[in-house]
Amino acid sequence: TKHPFCLAQPVRVDMPGFRGGELRFRVQGDPGILLLQNPVLTAMGTRPVDMRPDMVVFLADTFRADNLSYWGGDPRLTPHMNDFGKGARVYTDAHAPGSWTIPSQAALLSGSYAPQVGIDGETFSLPKNLDTLARRLNSAGYRTAAVTDGHFVSEHFGFDQGFEVFLESVEHAEFDLKTLKRVQTVLDADDDRPLFLFVQSYRSHTPYWVSDQSMAEHPELFGEDPDRADWNFDELFERVGLGMDTRDIRSLRADGSAEQFVADVDNLKRMYQGASADLDRGFGRFLEQLEAAGLGEAYLVLTSDHGEAFGEHSGWVHGTNVHEEQVGIPLILRGPGISHGLRRGPVSLVDVTFTLAELAGVGPGQHWMGRSLLGPAQQGVPVFSFESPSSDKPNNVAEYAIYQDGRKVIGPMEGGLIQREPARAYELGADPAEESAIPAKGSWGEQMIQSFSSQLERATKAFAKAEPKPISQDDLQKFKAM
Repeated sequence: TKHPFCLAQPVRVDMPGFRGGELRFRVQGDPGILLLQNPVLTAMGTRPVDMRPDMVVFLADTFRADNLSYWGGDPRLTPHMNDFGKGARVYTDAHAPGSWTIPSQAALLSGSYAPQVGIDGETFSLPKNLDTLARRLNSAGYRTAAVTDGHFVSEHFGFDQGFEVFLESVEHAEFDLKTLKRVQTVLDADDDRPLFLFVQSYRSHTPYWVSDQSMAEHPELFGEDPDRADWNFDELFERVGLGMDTRDIRSLRADGSAEQFVADVDNLKRMYQGASADLDRGFGRFLEQLEAAGLGEAYLVLTSDHGEAFGEHSGWVHGTNVHEEQVGIPLILRGPGISHGLRRGPVSLVDVTFTLAELAGVGPGQHWMGRSLLGPAQQGVPVFSFESPSSDKPNNVAEYAIYQDGRKVIGPMEGGLIQREPARAYELGADPAEESAIPAKGSWGEQMIQSFSSQLERATKAFAKAEPKPISQDDLQKFKAM
């Protein structure tokens, strides 16, 4: 079921006299390529006995929270996602568990922070037999399916655990062909079991490809008559060089080179926003697919795994620090009984794992660290984000962040170990862009680290060992192309 042309399909068999017993399947003639795997018997066309809810997660990879109007974004950019939020609960203080793909999505699917499952660098996969949300739901009778854009979110890195159907893309294509076509095959294979569907898309990831439609529909980004030759990602990316904080550049004398740098960064961000507009249009079509398949009342989560930096805090793209442009994410939950409106207070993707298990009537895993998003906001409960120390990084130095009640403190990690010496702190309520750091030592920032030291220790103590997964030269070139 992991191959796009090897999908589980329902087959109706009329057996009016069947009252139970053994069924045997026989192939007549040359079988060619035939696979009978994990057959499920159900009475098709009748009222389903299992009335547990369908659940869907749509993860927009590399998607900043401020692409949406709820986080201060231009409402023209993502109208479908903004409209989706009107009938849902919007968690305005959501944070990614990690600042790049593998650790953050590993946390979402496993309910555990990346250090707990031993994720260290880009050449490690999820440990085998992990107590993932998909495995727990599948064991409880759910049909579990994933549609991903591959690369890191792939079988190679262990993300297929617990999914009966895992359709990862092996080629670049338009969103309709690459993602929605695979989604439709999953929806068409309904067998009356409740469905857990996970969809992940790199549509707004580098190289920020923008369709002609988005260029035409967003003159505020690309001008009235855009010339595609003016929007060459490779040229812009090479000229920027990922070298300096954009605020430092702006403080320099406008000598031409600084102006060009700022203009190039600004154009890169415009391309990123254009690609995000394309993703939003695809999300609108995705909602139509769900409605047509009778899943309009499913619990649906819209979120991301991390954001994207354009020189803020000397960070570029993602995976380089734990500031809000990289770990601040959108999180919206819609479904029966979910009250509409904005919900403040720090939450995480590990809370999504816990919440979906709760909705399905399945208990949490032993090492899960999340809490329910369904009840009232809990005061004083911490949330963590990790740069996720990379073994590829000099001296294996990284950062972690603790969030509590509108406050944030950042501290260092060395060799995967938490250092309790705080670096800086921020009052996010008054300073959401983190422009005015507070010296953390001797302040409430240091007290936060001390107060939550036991939870932080649990979040960074490995209970499983990730597997080394060397990347082939072919895959390495694909990753670099992204």
